[in-house]
Amino acid sequence: MNTWSGKQSISEPENIANNIAFHLLSNEYTDYFLCVEGNTESYFFNKNSKRSRRLGGKVRIKICDGLEYVHEVCRLLENEQCVGIIDWDYHWYHSHLSELTSNIHQLDTNNLESFVLFQEQIIQHFNESGVSLENQFAVQCSEQIGYLRCINHELKKKWRFKEPKTNGKLRSELINLFSRTLEDQNLENFLLGALKLYKMNPEEFNNHVSKIEQSKHYSKARIVNGKDLFSFIKMCQNNSTYESLEKRFTNEMFQTTSLAKWLNEQGIPLNSKD
Repeated sequence: MNTWSGKQSISEPENIANNIAFHLLSNEYTDYFLCVEGNTESYFFNKNSKRSRRLGGKVRIKICDGLEYVHEVCRLLENEQCVGIIDWDYHWYHSHLSELTSNIHQLDTNNLESFVLFQEQIIQHFNESGVSLENQFAVQCSEQIGYLRCINHELKKKWRFKEPKTNGKLRSELINLFSRTLEDQNLENFLLGALKLYKMNPEEFNNHVSKIEQSKHYSKARIVNGKDLFSFIKMCQNNSTYESLEKRFTNEMFQTTSLAKWLNEQGIPLNSKD
């Protein structure tokens, strides 16, 4: 495959694609490339990770730094042994990506963390422990932040949700707000504090929420950013329900997901055991 455009310089996706193509041709220890958006996805899939061993065979992970780059790299390498996985984020509500190539899988949830947390088996684990996931304060608060994120994407507000100079850590004001309202579990106070932070009045917010919930693609797993929910879960006072949450998402459980089935269809070998 040759992605050279004839110009003196090439784009970053072209550079990544050229490196992958060269590696596939020259390295006998790599049969497939899996392109992902960032470090979280790489850690989840990497067969050498101590936490999870999702992939088997000669599969190499390539971090492409964002959805757009994964999309473009996989477009350039559609006929190669290269596949990509991208989040749905809030594109399900306010915009659409250009048509995806056959070697890209878009998660059916907001992001990879949401994909894990809203698996039926994980929800069942919560219910069996006597703690309903639906009624958890952490879920309710992350849902309100999800609405604000969705509004931000739609209106292009450029609101900040991440703490600067961190690897995607949730904004400290939101962490502190959750901490202050956790003991009483006062959702109204949490929401009012979040709306004040982003200078939005409740009526305007409620109008947007009503429209969002009427979308045919709306679901809790799509509105909730799983990174936000994980942040709040870790702060809960009774952490016994959550302490082994990630460990409970086993490879056996992963094998039953639509993502695992798609990877198998693409020829990507998967490990069946943790």
